[in-house]
Amino acid sequence: MLGITGLDPMSISTDEQHRETLRLLKEVHDYLYRLPAVPITREFCSKLAKHLDDPANRLLQQTQTERTGAYYTPAGTVLVKARLQDNQLQLDFPDLSPDDVQRLFTRHIAIELE
Repeated sequence: MLGITGLDPMSISTDEQHRETLRLLKEVHDYLYRLPAVPITREFCSKLAKHLDDPANRLLQQTQTERTGAYYTPAGTVLVKARLQDNQLQLDFPDLSPDDVQRLFTRHIAIELE
């Protein structure tokens, strides 16, 4: 199994935490809005929408964070390059054959993301 480290809660920025909170609020808003129309629920949805539409919050939701790292052999050759952009992880195997990549996935490796 591929283990990727670097997501220590202490290393996650306040902006990243805020962005995740805004995503959750958006999910809550969408869920509540799908419920049968009740005045108090619609009023709460309006408050949530107003908060989510605040210019500072919209800008924060649109920015993406990027973290990168690599896994090296003892000789210093890069086996895996990792890039986490927002919530998408991309792995690149610069000089490995498909068989080598498959063998690599049977090992536990850790990649520190910065």
